Order: sequence, then C-alpha cells, then structure tokens
Amino acid sequence: MADAAGVDYTRFAYRFRGAEDEIRRSLEVYRPYFADRQDVLDIGCGRGEFLEVLGRWKVDGYGVEIDAGLVEECRARGLRATLVEDGLAHLAGLPDESLGGLVLLQVIEHLSPQQQLDLIALAFRKLKFGGRFVVETLNASSLYVYANAMYLDPTHTRPVHPAYLGFLCEEIGFEAVEFEYRSPVPDSARLLVTGPADATPATAARKSQPSTRALEKLDALLHAPQDYLVVATK
Repeated sequence: MADAAGVDYTRFAYRFRGAEDEIRRSLEVYRPYFADRQDVLDIGCGRGEFLEVLGRWKVDGYGVEIDAGLVEECRARGLRATLVEDGLAHLAGLPDESLGGLVLLQVIEHLSPQQQLDLIALAFRKLKFGGRFVVETLNASSLYVYANAMYLDPTHTRPVHPAYLGFLCEEIGFEAVEFEYRSPVPDSARLLVTGPADATPATAARKSQPSTRALEKLDALLHAPQDYLVVATK
C-alpha cells in the first residue's frame, strides 16, 4: 500500500523484515506457547507468516492488519486476515474471555504509551483463563537497536523496556510472565567475540584484566540481543 508520498510499505516489509522462509523457521520458537491453543488472534499480522505456522500446528487463528496490501497478500494465500483501521479497537470489540491466545510480533513499538497500557488491559480481559499473551519487540536495553532497527522504520514510536512490559503484565493480573531474548548482534559488529577458541589459560588471564572486563561491560550494553519476547499467561 502506498501513502501520499508514494512509499509502498508492503515493499518496505519485503526489503527489511527478512526472507519469509527464514521468518517461518524463526517462528518455531512459539510452538510451545500456541500448539495446544485455539482462537488465536495475531494483531498486525503483516504478510501472514505466523498465521501460516499456526495452520501447520492445526491451530485456529486469524489476523488483523491496517495495511490493505498485506491483507490482500494474506487472503491470496488462503489465510484469515481482516483489514482494520485500529487493531486495539478490534480487540476491544471482541467478547471478554473469547481468545485462547493473542500475539503481537514487532507491533507494540508502534503504539503510544497509553495504547500500550490499553493493549495489556484488553489482552487480559479478552483472553480465556489459561490463555497466552505473547509480545515480540525491540530490546530497549540494547543500544545497537537504536542505531539500526529502531529508526529504520519511521512508524516506530518508542521501544518498550522489558522490565516495564513485564511489570505491566504482572500489575494487570497475569499469573506467569516469562522472557526470552532473541536476535543476537552479529559477531562482526561486536567489540569482543567469545567462544570455544577463547577457552585457553592465556585467554582466561587476559580476560581477568581490568581493561578487558570494562570492554565486556561496554559490549554487553551496546550489543545485547536485539529483540525479546514476553509470554504472559492468564
């Protein structure tokens, strides 16, 4: 779909989100959270990769999306996708305790702080007992993110710190909140690269030096994993 300036965000997704096969493989991490669910909603379903893997897992689910071009693409693949003006408004209109799962992949960073609060409150209301709420988003504790993914997409509003998102889920009443960190920074971009080849007495002595420890702390701050996911169970 092109805006008034002629920018095609469907093409933008193809260029920068990654190859679809690679994304489908990466989505296998969600199997334990959704393989035993039904009535799963994907808000901001994009090209429909998650809807496709839900189908492979025999999970009934559908997506909503604000981009008409992406919705058309989903439907051309036989996926259930609905064009909406506002994903949160769609969620608010659903019956309470009607969803077995709710997922937002790389979406919450597009919302305002108030919308983020509204989202979590709605998620809790709309999920059945035992339902799962899963959010994948940019890792605000990785400075590498600010030089890359955060400002690549002009529709990003702000990253959400994992500690804050976890706190909100707990405050609203979710019983279990888990975190998983993903998308490590490439070794070529890091200050230090560690691995089996470094496990020698000489390396161990070098790593004990104050200068090396300082580099390790700096590298951890700059190059923490780029994404994280929160899994909250009602």
